[in-house]
Amino acid sequence: MGHIPKGVWVAVRLPAGPGLCVYGPPAYYHYLLKAMKHELKPPSQKKPTENQLVDISPLSDEEQHKLDRRELEFLRTESREQEEKRARLYKIVAILIFCTIGLYLIRDYVGVHEISSALEVRRSYYVSYYINLFPDQEKAKNYRIRGDLYVQWKDNERTIYLEKAHFANGGFVTFESCEVDVKKPKHCVDQENRGWYIELTKQKFIE
Repeated sequence: MGHIPKGVWVAVRLPAGPGLCVYGPPAYYHYLLKAMKHELKPPSQKKPTENQLVDISPLSDEEQHKLDRRELEFLRTESREQEEKRARLYKIVAILIFCTIGLYLIRDYVGVHEISSALEVRRSYYVSYYINLFPDQEKAKNYRIRGDLYVQWKDNERTIYLEKAHFANGGFVTFESCEVDVKKPKHCVDQENRGWYIELTKQKFIE
């Protein structure tokens, strides 16, 4: 049997694969690396035993220095890549947070006149939406027409009022204090004392 440093035992499991176990102080870690690079050749026998001893020569000081330097460079490179990835991620998250906060702060001035939008302005405005207008509650006859709305914001709560409904033939009806809601028919009386059931849609009227 060749020379094996004291306290170091190498078990090679064959033929299942290059299973290698090193028993001894951490200083003999390079034996494992050397074996994994196929620098070890098991002795020729008819049938390898379960725990076959293999001759391993210690690395020279120069080889050990090169190995340590490669390992250190690998760790430094991996650490730099991870730090760069984290820095990019933090930068993206910071930009998204800044943009979100900024939009919510300035939406009172540059927000959109669109009901239930995340960027809806938080001040009162006028807008036109399609409405469903029913002469009676049974919805036997209905009109899908343009409705002029007044959207009121007060104490961070929205209330929608229908002011005028435009028929396709050019006629119209006007309302006062007629509160409407999306997909929920509300009863209102126009200024000529006629009753209507009005349902606000989510479709904005574009002229």
